[in-house]
Amino acid sequence: MDHTPHPSPLTPNRAATRIVALGSPALMDGFRLAGVEVMANATGEQLEALLKSLVSGKQKALVLIESGLADEPGPWLQRVRAEGGRVVVVQVPSLAGAGDFHSDVDRLIGLSGGAA
Repeated sequence: MDHTPHPSPLTPNRAATRIVALGSPALMDGFRLAGVEVMANATGEQLEALLKSLVSGKQKALVLIESGLADEPGPWLQRVRAEGGRVVVVQVPSLAGAGDFHSDVDRLIGLSGGAA
């Protein structure tokens, strides 16, 4: 059986873009079920190593990180956020804190999380 990803109108060149999630084991179980590459119990150092590898290798990636991993951003996370482009980092809430989570985008545009 061929498991090679094939481009489709919905996901063109998907093989060229990595999707990686880092966080708690319970949260990573959901991402794993969705076919995402996961790093359970990842540390800030592991996040930094991944980002350095992605940038150095000029890879395209969507990196989903549990919100706690961004509490003390290292130099590679700061660089990726400042540059934008090839590597996109998105914070996701922990399972326990999903109701109180507000992304950086929410804060930038002034959303308070209340019903609109």
